[in-house]
Amino acid sequence: MTPQHVLELNQRLHQWMQTYHPELEKDLAPMLNRHAIDRSEDLEQAFSDLVEENRLLQIGVVGRVKAGKSSLLNALVFDGHAILPRAATPMTAALTTLTYGDTFGADVQFYSAADRDNIQQDALRYQQRYQEELTKAVETLRQRRQRSGQPVDDAGLYRDAEKSAKRALQSEHTLVAASEQWQHIEASTVDLGALDTLGHLQAPDAATLAVLLSDYVAVGGAFMPLTKSVDIFLPLESLRNVRIIDTPGLNDPVQSREERTTALLKNCDVVFIVSPAGQFLSEQDIELMSRITQKEGIQELVLIASQVDNQLYGSDTHQPTLQGALDKITQTLSVHMVDTLQRLKAQHPEIGATFDNLIQQGTGKVLYTSGMCHSLSERFDQQHAWDSAEQKVWENLRTHYADFFTPEHADRCRGNLDLLANTHALRAVLDTVREQKDHIIEQRRTELVRAKLTALEALRTDLLTFSRDKYQEIRNTDIEKLKAARHELDTTIVTASYDLDVMLSKCVAEFREQLKRELTKHLDAAYFTTS
Repeated sequence: MTPQHVLELNQRLHQWMQTYHPELEKDLAPMLNRHAIDRSEDLEQAFSDLVEENRLLQIGVVGRVKAGKSSLLNALVFDGHAILPRAATPMTAALTTLTYGDTFGADVQFYSAADRDNIQQDALRYQQRYQEELTKAVETLRQRRQRSGQPVDDAGLYRDAEKSAKRALQSEHTLVAASEQWQHIEASTVDLGALDTLGHLQAPDAATLAVLLSDYVAVGGAFMPLTKSVDIFLPLESLRNVRIIDTPGLNDPVQSREERTTALLKNCDVVFIVSPAGQFLSEQDIELMSRITQKEGIQELVLIASQVDNQLYGSDTHQPTLQGALDKITQTLSVHMVDTLQRLKAQHPEIGATFDNLIQQGTGKVLYTSGMCHSLSERFDQQHAWDSAEQKVWENLRTHYADFFTPEHADRCRGNLDLLANTHALRAVLDTVREQKDHIIEQRRTELVRAKLTALEALRTDLLTFSRDKYQEIRNTDIEKLKAARHELDTTIVTASYDLDVMLSKCVAEFREQLKRELTKHLDAAYFTTS
């Protein structure tokens, strides 16, 4: 099977769906999303990109918001300096790409008017849902306190109801994030008409570029509420021949940004999946791994347990030595990873050998990191410049492993911070995939054809099943019952129209009579007053 065959099948299926679009409209979107079906022009572009001469190796970095993606990249690319700000919420996590450039610079893309309209509509839906939940919570709490005989303090009851309403909406991430984002947009004093002239940045070095970028992507930045994505260009050898895509996080609440993230990930050759050690390999992570391997044909996965320092303080992991605690943590993570991937492989045999390397590498020890610890090591002589999060990490290490982090022994402290950061192992993996660039891209071509063919065949099967089910549903419908139902509806409409006409006539007559009485009363009063 060749890319051309897959494209032809894709086009035929889309033509068929277009022909029957009115009948299928509400059912098509879930099918297309479930099978990761591309538009024909996008799929053709993906195949074309894979045969482009001197193509950059596309490396995606994915994971949940606050999983440590930016800290990881700061450690790998910028020696621990916070060039990429850590995201506080899904709305402050801009989609970022890193590529080689002759000078330090960046191009910023802002939300369009249509993007802002969508965010506003979701914010309004949040307010509507919030009012519904608030009304319900007020009534529930009032009844509960009245039954218990407690005095009803309206101010206190309303405060508790507000908290209850917000808790009830926590799972509606898109609406919650949109409400927060829209508040920031409304509070912004930026001239929207001037955005097109503000998106190109140039700097003499990485530190200066980081300062400029903070206005666009850092919490509190003037342009942060309006920043959609950022393409950063850096004259760093570590970025030669590669393009790194730092995504905002899984389940991006901004639809247009999610669409661009999805489009970029479709073209990735290697994906680094960053999963916090405290919630390692969550359901979201597993769903993503399954999707990109089965639907997008990406075979080169690197699984990283981030923020490993957070696991050092539990009663079940604390050991007399730092290395002992780290070994216990990584062994536990390794067992969990191997068990999870073997179970996933058994449930989906079509995955084949995709996870075999991860299982083999993970047996005994998982790839771990702490971007925060790398930052502390690199900037150990600048402790006055540490932010509150860095100071908290250092405080925890000093409290629980005092013998290994004594300030007067700077070299020992750096060594132990480097042990937790594990940056050398991550750089080795990055170097390996860069060296294997040609092989990885060639494999990607083959796997993309296989994955898209499998997805299109699955869609075709779903469409045929759906069509047969609809046919049976119509065939089994009792025509006489439909006629009776239509007759009943027609009768109801006639009766309702008559009742409304009678009611309207009655209301008009009553209004006229009332108006006559009032006018007579006012005229009589005026007559007696003048006489």
